[in-house]
Amino acid sequence: MESRIRIKVGSLEIEYEGSEEFIREKLLALFTDVAELSKELAIAPDAEEQAGNVVAPPSGKGISLTATAIATRLGVKSGPDLAKAAAAYLAIVQGTPSFTRKQLLETMKTATGYYKETFRGNLTHSLGTLVKKMVFNETTKDTYTLRAEPRKTLEKQLAD
Repeated sequence: MESRIRIKVGSLEIEYEGSEEFIREKLLALFTDVAELSKELAIAPDAEEQAGNVVAPPSGKGISLTATAIATRLGVKSGPDLAKAAAAYLAIVQGTPSFTRKQLLETMKTATGYYKETFRGNLTHSLGTLVKKMVFNETTKDTYTLRAEPRKTLEKQLAD
């Protein structure tokens, strides 16, 4: 069985996807090594931590779906729908607090059966629509977050 884990200490982030056996047998050693490495390198907190912002862990615990599965559960029919599904994947499943336009587009492309090349050309419009509908916040140019209320709604839909 294949598993995934991501460890973040300050600005150091390690992501592993592979055998569950490795995680069971070597996880403690990996945590220890990462902790020692962060002390040795004196890893500074990342920019959000320095600014005093608390980065919330993904609250969709236990939700392990692909972008395609999320698109299916949400009944995606349009570009903005698929962008919202991709954002749900990034924010809820991956635990990414903010995402770029590029990350969103790449995730949309992984939703096989839903992604159409026209969505790429209309992405600016789709993102604008989602910002106006208060689904996304644009934190900086071409960087977005999923707003709290839509996120809660999506988590409920995906947990069912």
